[in-house]
Amino acid sequence: MRRFIWPGNRFIAVLSSGNQRTIDGVLSNIQQDLNKQMPINLLSASSLDEVSDYIADLSVKNQHDLIQKHGESQAYEANFIVCGQIGNNKMETLLIYAEGNYIHESNDSPYLQIGEMKFGKPILDRMIKRDLDLNTAAHCALVSVDSTARSNAAEKMRTELLLYKNNRLETSHHLVLDEDSTFFCDMSNAWNEGVTAALGGLPQFDWES
Repeated sequence: MRRFIWPGNRFIAVLSSGNQRTIDGVLSNIQQDLNKQMPINLLSASSLDEVSDYIADLSVKNQHDLIQKHGESQAYEANFIVCGQIGNNKMETLLIYAEGNYIHESNDSPYLQIGEMKFGKPILDRMIKRDLDLNTAAHCALVSVDSTARSNAAEKMRTELLLYKNNRLETSHHLVLDEDSTFFCDMSNAWNEGVTAALGGLPQFDWES
């Protein structure tokens, strides 16, 4: 997660998954364009759609350059999520695909995912609704990450949690957690106990009477 913040002006967070060379190239280009005050950069964009177009172009260019340099023997695809708010515009979240196209979150599915998602998706499908309070949504996000970690036991998980409140134009809350952090362990254990209790309370089969 990378945050770009101009207090009172705009707040933009960028998340990424995929080929690390492509991701590093895109993030480096973003910072260089800001330093050089290029005509198109995160600070000159008037909307998150413009930001997404800009990052999509950088991503496609970096993928093309890597293929030209190293050949097509590797996959250089990368996906990005861009979220935040510019001025008085509404807060938005957009997912940029490797091909350069992007989508917005919707009322029916008010969340977006990239990276390893299949193990942690059920809790989001069941719980995430447009009117869900922010703290409960944050708990759902961490439970989703914990579910993914349990199904990928070989991977060490480092989790960043960002909460952004509408019209703040700055970070509301930001946490960096690993598997050994007390809060994350307590949350994981509480969720496991709750799931176990819920399983025990399911209706019995006819043959269990």
